[in-house]
Amino acid sequence: MDMSRVIPEDQHWAARTQMLIDRQLIERSTILFGRAIDGRDADTPLFDECLTDDVEFSYPFGKWKGLTEHRRVYRTHVLKLFAATQHFFSNALIDISGNSAVAQYYVTAVHKLPVARGGEVAKLGLIYDQELLKASGHWKIKRQVGQFIWADSTFESITLEAIS
Repeated sequence: MDMSRVIPEDQHWAARTQMLIDRQLIERSTILFGRAIDGRDADTPLFDECLTDDVEFSYPFGKWKGLTEHRRVYRTHVLKLFAATQHFFSNALIDISGNSAVAQYYVTAVHKLPVARGGEVAKLGLIYDQELLKASGHWKIKRQVGQFIWADSTFESITLEAIS
């Protein structure tokens, strides 16, 4: 048996290993984003770690651009609207091309309303489509589009028009 045809060259393995490392770092950026949102601190350094300074967000309820604007939207709307949130990411599809990547995740998000608004728990299913950039060895989200797939009746009753 000719082993050179079965075992790829070291360089090939190095490139595949780097691709797997990059994939894990991309997933980590998305998980950090979820942790930052769920942590309820608009000034958390987690946002700096996972988002570019000129990040763009697009959701059915609004669009905004820039890390500073994201912190403002988060502080003035999300923190006031929900007492707690919890985001779960799954079914990651990631395509890497050099120092850029696209990723898609299924997201299940749980949102607890403040007691003053009934204290109910609202659930939502989304798809996050992301564009990411790698700089200085770190992957950061450059653009994120959230598409609502389903929502329970509690979430459907929540209005987010103040965000737009």
